[in-house]
Amino acid sequence: MEIINSNKGGAKVCYEGHMYTKQVIRKTKVWWRCVKRSSGQCRGSLTTNLSFENPEIVQLHNHEKDESKIQVAKVRNFMKFQALGSQENSNDILIPPIYVETMNISQSIPLVKTEQQDMQLVEEGSPIKSERLFLIDTDPGLDDAQAILMALAVDNINVLALTTVQGNASSYCSCVNALRLLKVADRLDIPVYLGCERPMVSPPLNATYYHGEDGFVDMPDSEAPGLNMAQTEHAVFALINLIQKYPGEVTLVTLGPLTNVAMAIRLEPNLGTKIKDCYIMGGNYRGVGNITRSAEFNFANDPEAAQIVLTELKCPITMITWELCTDMQQPYAFWQKLISLPGQKAAFMQKLHHHLNSRQQIPDFFVFCDELAMAVAIDDGIILEGQNLYAEVETQGKITKGQLVLDWKNVTGKPANVRIVTNVNIDRFEELLINSFNK
Repeated sequence: MEIINSNKGGAKVCYEGHMYTKQVIRKTKVWWRCVKRSSGQCRGSLTTNLSFENPEIVQLHNHEKDESKIQVAKVRNFMKFQALGSQENSNDILIPPIYVETMNISQSIPLVKTEQQDMQLVEEGSPIKSERLFLIDTDPGLDDAQAILMALAVDNINVLALTTVQGNASSYCSCVNALRLLKVADRLDIPVYLGCERPMVSPPLNATYYHGEDGFVDMPDSEAPGLNMAQTEHAVFALINLIQKYPGEVTLVTLGPLTNVAMAIRLEPNLGTKIKDCYIMGGNYRGVGNITRSAEFNFANDPEAAQIVLTELKCPITMITWELCTDMQQPYAFWQKLISLPGQKAAFMQKLHHHLNSRQQIPDFFVFCDELAMAVAIDDGIILEGQNLYAEVETQGKITKGQLVLDWKNVTGKPANVRIVTNVNIDRFEELLINSFNK
């Protein structure tokens, strides 16, 4: 076979315990050259920009075994791999989940390097965008669900995993909800890790008064995935391992209490030096509370964890606080129109909010929280105003525990450790919301 010089970058796939790297051959066939996998598990998703209008034949060559073939056909937004050839009943066998992700071409593999080897796999003629790696720590939660859908809809964002934490509901409910959401989005290829069930020190809080006992307003779902579909590795270890696997490349987005992240810092104090950047939904830069008179919910839930993350993470931190969320609130009619868009994702969100509204009065305005945090993480250019400040979290106060304390006048003399967002482009934000249902 003649190997052509392609500008489509590289990819890797796990198959029978080995890793394969991709070369493009005559546009319709690919050769997977076997490389021993030393550690870790290959997970991710093949970009939807690489389309297979007709089934393709992929040749697998294992240096220790005979060659085998698999058939590749597009199934919704990702690829179905089916065994062909010598295996018994091969036409009915679906190879155990094979997940593909873009990567730099390994130095040890004799492939033709190109200037675009760091780029995402794209169709000819399509604009090439650098892939971004997201880790989302979350406690779904209605607003978490919408925020995650926003990330999944962006072509050049690869969501490495969802790690769940107690917050809006228990960590177990959050884990199931994450799986339910990924099922709706046809993205069960993304691994979900169960995380901390209690805060580090303080007694737990929850938001069952709004999100229901299960976090998804107790909406029945007879076909919800079970916890057996979650990964066996704990979320804290998953955060550490994935960040160390991609040093300097991971954007960490936190949508719930910071317990998992703080525990990861306690286990690996230098973890933050390997994180590209972190976006946090939490805190209150004007001191306006929502769960107490002085604290925002995520920080009030685990003040000690919030303090550890802000003062010890040591990577660029951008904060979307409660006051920004209320400043950016929109008429409820806008939200109703949004979830009335066609498609199963919008239908799912509509169903959740219909269930919610059956239990409470429909408000005049809709406050976006996690959605704003995700929007800023997706497009930093959405920020119109912000300020770099030194920040800590009150952990001892009798009536101020969990409050974000900012050094506005640099009394401490310490360098800024956070960027507080105080205004965003609301039109661009609305575009990202609509895009989450259109993709």
